[in-house]
Amino acid sequence: MKKSLCLLLCLIMLFSLASCGQSNEDYTAKLISVMNEQEETTVKDIFSFEFDRAYIFHQADCYFDGETFAKTYNLDISIDQVDEGIADYRQRIVFVNKSGDFVNFFECNIDEVYIENKGVVIYPETVIKRESSEANPLKINFETSEQYGS
Repeated sequence: MKKSLCLLLCLIMLFSLASCGQSNEDYTAKLISVMNEQEETTVKDIFSFEFDRAYIFHQADCYFDGETFAKTYNLDISIDQVDEGIADYRQRIVFVNKSGDFVNFFECNIDEVYIENKGVVIYPETVIKRESSEANPLKINFETSEQYGS
């Protein structure tokens, strides 16, 4: 009886975690999987939440928190939920809605996915292209010419 109850509680916890949305690791795995199968896709095909635009942090901004990032580039966005970065080998993207309010945040290790272009604004329909056929790290490029802070 105790084993059954324990198993039931574990299953409930797993379903609860699954319903909370995808973690950064899930999106990293999804990005790698999709880009290893095809040459290009769109941002909305990888990130399954609603957003209006997103900002890819410069490598030099890797330790900024959201408020410092927005102020440095004079961006009219509210992303106080973004904490300071913890390492320079982590790449970060922050997603906002039309009003510039925080929606979601993505962070990945450059040893898994290397984003070629940084300091750009991307949109749900922005195309992501695989830049190399090497498996590790996967190198990608977002097809956008819109830069922030220029």
